[in-house]
Amino acid sequence: MKQIHLSINGAGCETACIHCWANGGRYKNMSFDDIQFVVKSFNNFSESNGYNLGFNVMHEPLAHPDAVRIVQLRNEQNSDYAAFQIPTSGIPIAIREDYKELLDGLVKNKVENLHFVLHGIGDTHNKAVNSKNAFENFKIAIERTKAAGLICSVAIFLNKLNVSQFSEMKKLLSGYEINPDIPMIARYISGKKLQQYDEIRVEYSDLLPVLDELKENEIIDVGVGKRDLYHNLENYTEAAFYGKAVEGEKITTAYDIPERGDINLICDKDFNIYDGSANVFGKCYGNLKENNVAVFEKLNDDIVNDRMENVFSPTLFYPNETLPPLKELAEKYGDKNGQKIYAGGIHYKWLDNAFLKD
Repeated sequence: MKQIHLSINGAGCETACIHCWANGGRYKNMSFDDIQFVVKSFNNFSESNGYNLGFNVMHEPLAHPDAVRIVQLRNEQNSDYAAFQIPTSGIPIAIREDYKELLDGLVKNKVENLHFVLHGIGDTHNKAVNSKNAFENFKIAIERTKAAGLICSVAIFLNKLNVSQFSEMKKLLSGYEINPDIPMIARYISGKKLQQYDEIRVEYSDLLPVLDELKENEIIDVGVGKRDLYHNLENYTEAAFYGKAVEGEKITTAYDIPERGDINLICDKDFNIYDGSANVFGKCYGNLKENNVAVFEKLNDDIVNDRMENVFSPTLFYPNETLPPLKELAEKYGDKNGQKIYAGGIHYKWLDNAFLKD
């Protein structure tokens, strides 16, 4: 049975984080009735054609006034998509007057864990998420979440602006009895926001002063389980990837996603339906509110005839380009002496250098 993964662009953020994987921002929430309309429409389509449907609401679901109802709807829809863990900046928990009802509602709907990200101490964190009181709100949210009986997990994204504060961040979290065992380096994703973030990407020399502390923890990187990044740091520099590419070696990174038969779709905030996920918008199938019959006819035709992208790939970013070999990309656009650290996605950077020059 084909699995459809539907991302609904239905919740705005209180922040605009410097390396947001999905280009979230401060925009109006989609109404709960509209979210139900989207889910019901896709349910009818999936049931009629023998597909399985799961959905999630991007980007900061806890900022949505009907956050608890959205979680309940997800749980009712598909057990594989049950909201056991929810990512959050923490700001909604700190500023919502109904935060107790929000947290109690999450617990009642089987949410077990809220997952936060810490970008530094004080203004370092505030500037990273573009929100004046974000650091203080982060601490308030952690305390309230723990008091409600939920598990808190916290990721630390390391970059040039916060790496010197790693010990202090670790100390802060230990005071809440939270082990910051997920220090990470933000993935490179194609696009202007991630190009800007690359200017502050951590380098090999930046990590050396804190490397022993990083090695003390079980290092976990997003989506791929335990890895050896901090134990073999020299293998994750741009220079190392460059060397492998020009020698003709296959480069496999933490974020190379194997091809699969799943269908990834986005319902944008204007109800246009796209092939893709997060900030990767592929083919547009039309507007769900204007003509949902035509949308689903086109979509089903592509699924039946196996014309879906089915996988995150550079061709989604550059649909009309003939992609050069990785060796050629490295030779022309890589840095043979580059010491910036890439946990994954280095080929996206080289492609950007090739195709997105001013």
